[in-house]
Amino acid sequence: SNDSWSLYKLSQFVDLNNNMFEATNKMEYLNSSLDIILSVINSSSKAHSFSNSQYKDNYMGWVNKSHSELGNDGKEYSLFESYFWRSATNTLVLMKKMNLVKRYHTNFNKIDYFVANNVFNKWLSRGKFNVYRHAPNLFAQWAQIALNLWIINPEPKYYDVASAFNKKFINSIIHKQNGIIY
Repeated sequence: SNDSWSLYKLSQFVDLNNNMFEATNKMEYLNSSLDIILSVINSSSKAHSFSNSQYKDNYMGWVNKSHSELGNDGKEYSLFESYFWRSATNTLVLMKKMNLVKRYHTNFNKIDYFVANNVFNKWLSRGKFNVYRHAPNLFAQWAQIALNLWIINPEPKYYDVASAFNKKFINSIIHKQNGIIY
């Protein structure tokens, strides 16, 4: 589906397959994750082709068509994408950890390139507020994506996002605990 809200929900299936692969080493689970991720990439379109896109640029993406409260507003949401791509980048890290990058190099490189350019760079270029979120749970999605991309390609922009989350989270704990870290 090219519905960004369905991406939000689909992330659970990628997580499930990743966990099952890690627990069993059965390639069918990794292959299922890869099939889902590649299908999502193939369902993307250029933002300028979306009639209600807030951005109208050349990045690839999806629009909301079915959120229960937003309906079919046809807008792009970094939140919906971040949930899915956190799971997808976890797949890449798992592949690297299990020494499967060479075996799956075409799919690995395609996913890595797509996420770096049409997810991370896209939302960061559209305004830091899309990535550097106020709510910790929303910012955590982007921090995980950034950390995963950094594990694959240690570029400073990825480290900066993950580090900023870490600093914000630690400062939040310190503030809430009146200066005591637990």
